[in-house]
Amino acid sequence: DKDQWLSIQSNTFLDWANHWLKQRDIEIYDLSKDFCDGINLIHLVEILSGGKVGLYTKKPRIPAQKVDNIKNAISFVEKTWGVKCIGLNPVDIMEGNHKQILGLIFLLVNKASKKTNRI
Repeated sequence: DKDQWLSIQSNTFLDWANHWLKQRDIEIYDLSKDFCDGINLIHLVEILSGGKVGLYTKKPRIPAQKVDNIKNAISFVEKTWGVKCIGLNPVDIMEGNHKQILGLIFLLVNKASKKTNRI
């Protein structure tokens, strides 16, 4: 059943993200909401890469700041792992598009585990 598979995938990716985010004492509960301002996404890509995203809005209040944070995180992923994040839309991620977020997490799982031998 498609809904059951989506739920299992979501929970697996949520657990994976929390495994890494706990290094910064962060825990997320909902993939559709907890990446919407880009902050937790930035923390995750920094942890996975060992690098720094650079300047971003630490307390985004308006949609433009949230979208910029997500764009910064995606650009950092592209530069760090040499990939093109085709089809990922920062606005969709901000708005909680579950498929977009799962696609992004899937990309991070694959690229991070290949580059760092971490899963």
